Parts: sequence; structure tokens; C-alpha cells
Amino acid sequence: DAADELKIRSGLRELARQLGIPSACLDPGSEGDREAEAHRYLSDLREYMESYLLSGRALVVLDNVDDPTLKHNLQTTVLRYLPPRTCGVLITSQSSRWHPLAETSRLRGLEPDIGAKLIAVESDRPELTLNPDVLEISTTFGGRPLFLKQLAALLRDGDEPASFRMRLSRTPDQALDALPEIEGFDPFWRTTYALAVERAERSRSGAQQLLAGR
Repeated sequence: DAADELKIRSGLRELARQLGIPSACLDPGSEGDREAEAHRYLSDLREYMESYLLSGRALVVLDNVDDPTLKHNLQTTVLRYLPPRTCGVLITSQSSRWHPLAETSRLRGLEPDIGAKLIAVESDRPELTLNPDVLEISTTFGGRPLFLKQLAALLRDGDEPASFRMRLSRTPDQALDALPEIEGFDPFWRTTYALAVERAERSRSGAQQLLAGR
């Protein structure tokens, strides 16, 4: 999870530790450690990768890079320690504006019927596979698997798709009430969920305009 710089640094430290880099095993909070010493493992990680000791290229995935400040500083705080000759970096984000830092590709979500199957499996309710409310919910979420799995957790506890779909049809702010503060559903999830609903609203109005013009 690359939602903030601390999590990224922690993940890179663990990577360096698994590669056997000694400085990654030092306690960053021990007395007398300077800032440079505390993060020496980052420079050591870069040198390790540049030395081609991996016998191939590495791939580092930075998942959920959505914070504007983190995104702006990514080159100086993270990417400079991952040499492009030997390390590829895959960034997932709600933002599509990454030029010139990185090339972008838009990932399509699951088709509604596949999304409904995912919900049915994860909720242990096979009867939901062809449920029209579940199909519409899958469409509203843009077929995004992680959102659908959160929904499946609610349906596993007995929630009914019809009532959930009705709450989703409200405005984005009101629709947030459809997702209670369950374990694992932190503020980031609620923020990205709001984005998903807002995008669905824009798509819906665009479709209505197209139909009106026919």
C-alpha cells in the first residue's frame, strides 16, 4: 500500500531486508541515528539494484498513490532510489495526470455480469449472480473488484441488494451512508468511493444527453 510516504518507505525497507541489505535491519529509531543513517538503506537498495545482483529486472508496485503531495514529491522521495535500468515501477492511482513522470494506461473494470459473479462468490450467496440490483451496483462501481468485494462483505452479513442500490442512487454525499465504517473501510476507501459515484453520475448524465439528442 503506497497511500503515504511512510508506508512506501516501510515497504522499501522490507524489500531491502529480504534482499539481505544490512542497513535495512538497523533500528531506525535507535538513539544517535541521524536522518541520513536512518534511511541509508534506500541508497544501499539503489546500489544493490544498479549492481545487477538480481540477475534480471525487478518490478515494484506502488498501489493507491492518490495523495497530491505524495504524487508531486514521488520522484525525489521514492523513484530516485529505483534505477529504471534494472527496476520497473507500476503505479496505481485514481488520477490520470502523470505526465511527464510516467506513462498512463486506463484499466477497465469488470463487466457487470462478471462483477455480479464476484459479489456472489465473495458473499457466499450464489443466488445473487443474476440479481438485477447486483448487476446495477456492479455498473455503478465501474466494475472495480476491490469495491465489489467490500460490498460483498456487507451482503454476506445479510444486507439486501435492493436497499443498497436505492441508497447508491442518491447524491455522492448521501451515498456514502450506504457504506458504514466496517473494518478495513478506512477514509481513503470512502474518498475513492465518492469519486467512483461522482464519475458514475457524470457518465449517467452524458448518456441521458446522448439519448435526448437522438
